[in-house]
Amino acid sequence: MQKSTHLIILGLFLVGGASAQATGVTLGKVRATFSKADTNGDALLSRAEAAAAGIPSRDMQRMDADKSGSLSGEEFIVYYSQLLSRAGRSSAKDLEAEVKRINAARRAAQQKKDQDRKDKARADKKANDQARIDQARADKKASDQARIDQARADKEANDQARIDQARADKKASDQARIDQARADKKADDQARIDQARADKKASDQARIDAVRAKKEAKDQTGNDAGKGTPEPVQAPMSDSDRAAKLLRAAVASGRVTKAAAKDVFDLLTNTTLPTKVEELRRLHQVATARVSALAKSGSLSPTEARELHKALTRRMQQAGVKPSPPVQTPSAKPPVRRKPGGNGPAPQARRKPNTPASKPPVGDGRKPADGSSRKKAPAKKPAVRPSEKGGSNGGR
Repeated sequence: MQKSTHLIILGLFLVGGASAQATGVTLGKVRATFSKADTNGDALLSRAEAAAAGIPSRDMQRMDADKSGSLSGEEFIVYYSQLLSRAGRSSAKDLEAEVKRINAARRAAQQKKDQDRKDKARADKKANDQARIDQARADKKASDQARIDQARADKEANDQARIDQARADKKASDQARIDQARADKKADDQARIDQARADKKASDQARIDAVRAKKEAKDQTGNDAGKGTPEPVQAPMSDSDRAAKLLRAAVASGRVTKAAAKDVFDLLTNTTLPTKVEELRRLHQVATARVSALAKSGSLSPTEARELHKALTRRMQQAGVKPSPPVQTPSAKPPVRRKPGGNGPAPQARRKPNTPASKPPVGDGRKPADGSSRKKAPAKKPAVRPSEKGGSNGGR
């Protein structure tokens, strides 16, 4: 079958060549040949149909431009034109024109394909470049954001560290200031305690010295009373001098200021007193009011206040002026003396001039714990007067 088909195509070539040597093979002749070789009428020459028509397989592969595995009508026309050219046969104008059109269409298709490929490559390159740019921009943005976040975190950490350090420094400073203030207050309190203790010690010592001096003077008076002809002795300290000594001790200890003691000193130690009774009474009232105020504030003890009131009253009596009633201070009432064997109160004996004052009661005036109004003083033996002592000696 293949051999007969090949002979038929070859015979067509020869017949066509005999009749169309002057005009050449026309396009219609070539299409008629293709239709005769296309046995199944699908407008394509399969490999089997091409082989039956005498087309070698290598020519089949070479002329299959679209690589479909079969030859279309246009591919067969181009192939037939090439066969005519190799055989030295001429082609009609319509065949040549069709071949040129097919080749031009192929070139245009190839150019379009190449252009599409270039466009695709350019688009791919542009897309890749844009992707790289976008990726680089995204990477830079992420890096910048990370750097900004890190810088912000570092700044916040540094600020917090500074705040914590400042808070710790302020707390330490406040604690140091509190500790210093506490230490200063403790030192001041201790200094006040020490000063108060020293003042109390000085006051107690002054009281003890006054009591001791009074006792020594009294003992000396008793000793002198037992002698027939006493030797001249120094006169005992007067009430004014003793009170002035107590007041000087209070000023020296810092319990009483000099300004507060001036009014009392003016009446106790001034040798030239005013002659007018009203002026003397005014001085006495001012001095006694000052002593009462000092006793009320605690600057003077009750015993010291009593001694000062007694000395001021005695000073007015020496001037021949009846003093105004003194202001009573705590525990300023004189103790009640009782007879050695009696139960009722005994009148207080009038002291002689220039004799030591009686010993003041020791205590702060508070009621004793046993419920009694005041502790009884032990009975004392009446002192022997010097006149009586001397009289007895003279009788001898």
